Amino acid sequence: MTERDPVAHALIVAAVAKEMLKVTDQYKAIRPIATCDMSPHAVHLYSSMLTKVKADGRVTARLVPHGNHQPPDSYDETFAPCVADESKLLLVASFQAAALQDELPLRLSDFDVPGAFLNIDLKSPRQIPILLPKDLPHPLAGKTCEVLKALYGLKQSNHLFTLDMTMTFLFTGFHPTPPDLCNFVRTDSVNPSLCCGVSMTVDDGLVVCTEPIFYDELLDVLTSKYGPMTQNDIC
Repeated sequence: MTERDPVAHALIVAAVAKEMLKVTDQYKAIRPIATCDMSPHAVHLYSSMLTKVKADGRVTARLVPHGNHQPPDSYDETFAPCVADESKLLLVASFQAAALQDELPLRLSDFDVPGAFLNIDLKSPRQIPILLPKDLPHPLAGKTCEVLKALYGLKQSNHLFTLDMTMTFLFTGFHPTPPDLCNFVRTDSVNPSLCCGVSMTVDDGLVVCTEPIFYDELLDVLTSKYGPMTQNDIC
């Protein structure tokens, strides 16, 4: 971590401290591990603390293992679909047309899943310890920790999160709409005009619906599983 002006440096330190609190205490994504407790087949990785200044001025930090050095036998599936912009626009346009035709109110919202990957247990054929950066403002700086959750940066993390999120949507009555498996729709069994569609871009969801109850029920399930959602009603 490089020295900057005092205010910027203080914001970075606060963001890093918040991230370390999340990965160690809140989500228990990593835990210190002694050499004697490591498997002889463990995959040792370095890690970095990435910081970013958001458009609104907030500074965020994320602990990222160097998954680019993972050997093939340390992960299974890696496939994770990504929504196409055209599919997202088509989903919104189709709902707008249906709402106009049936004279129904249309709700457009978005949400962000907090913690996202930190909620998902890591599944790896081999134990993965990471060396934390030495310049972290934290007692674990320079220490080795075992990864317990699907941290950003590991090759299998996107796949594990996508699989878990898909199962959550299915549980709440939503179904993927081929060919884009990142779009999910739930339709009322009696009145098909009452429906809700969600387009997922990793952990960010764009929601368009003529039946707000479906969205509210989905938010309740997501909140109980991942924590309070950061959401915004667009119209």
